[in-house]
Amino acid sequence: MKKLGLSTLFVFFVASVATADITWYTDQAEFEAAAAAAGLVFFELETFEESILPPASVLGFNDPLAPGVPNHPFPSGMTGCTDWIYQSNTLGANPAQPSPQGVNGLAAASVGFMGATSDVVVSNYFVNGVDMDLYDGAEKWAVGMNPVTYVGGTTVQVRAYGVGEAYLGMTTVPANAGGTTFVGVIAADYGQRIGRVNVFDPGNGAEGGDNIQTWIPEPASLALLALGGLLIRRR
Repeated sequence: MKKLGLSTLFVFFVASVATADITWYTDQAEFEAAAAAAGLVFFELETFEESILPPASVLGFNDPLAPGVPNHPFPSGMTGCTDWIYQSNTLGANPAQPSPQGVNGLAAASVGFMGATSDVVVSNYFVNGVDMDLYDGAEKWAVGMNPVTYVGGTTVQVRAYGVGEAYLGMTTVPANAGGTTFVGVIAADYGQRIGRVNVFDPGNGAEGGDNIQTWIPEPASLALLALGGLLIRRR
């Protein structure tokens, strides 16, 4: 199987699209405003800038990349997130469940490598995709990122999965080596949560996500949600 190689082209568009119980966004400001309007608050941001790679470098390493778990070139693992992992997925265009490559499944690229404008982590094998696995019990109500891809097409497919790997929907968005485009997804209501987000380049590139942000209900909303569930059970 081929590994990480050349860069790709830049393409842009702006839109928001509702599918099933989620809404997709390709404008970051619109996404963040919609998340706030839905009663959500910003929770965490993973930028991969904790990488110790020298400039204009690339290095394959084993997945998963997890918070607080050393994994070269990340001496402290991911430091921007606390309750999800980042790993490859060998199932390609039909990633119905997590399926990490394991050995040498990920590649870290630093600023200056083939158009990278910040440190990123992508799939090391072109036929694989990438999962942001938010764990059962730690699902989020909104997730946004800058998609990136190398040596492939000019778009990526982004799929969202809910509790128990329930498929929520997919969108196709522009992607490039510089991460200059955006994609975000928001659950329509508190009855749905996002448990995993998959990124896949149908042009068989090395894809991933950068500047990954997650959102959750504000504490007061969570309390009301719990109270509502209690009242329903009592009835």
